[in-house]
Amino acid sequence: MEKETTIRFFGDAELTANEPLIYFPNAKVACDYTDCGRYIASKHLDIDKPTYTTLPKLIRLLRLVYGSVKVVAWNNGIAHFFRRENIETIEDLANYFSKKLDCPYP
Repeated sequence: MEKETTIRFFGDAELTANEPLIYFPNAKVACDYTDCGRYIASKHLDIDKPTYTTLPKLIRLLRLVYGSVKVVAWNNGIAHFFRRENIETIEDLANYFSKKLDCPYP
């Protein structure tokens, strides 16, 4: 298991608890299904095989493979969501939904 990694998120949606995502494991990129997310995903299709998943499944996978995971997003809806909710790691994201849903997440 690696000590720490960073996953880049692309898309204009505010992430939901069961958000469908396209994940590119080699590039460490997660895209939502908005126009922005699909555009970035299309740029990765030639260099990486996508995994179609949901946010809770991705969080479980990332915790298992990497342990500590930073999340970043720039100039898109997810970036705004991360800044507004002070989300910097996968743990921050899981804690956000745990509080919002009032139950353990994922």
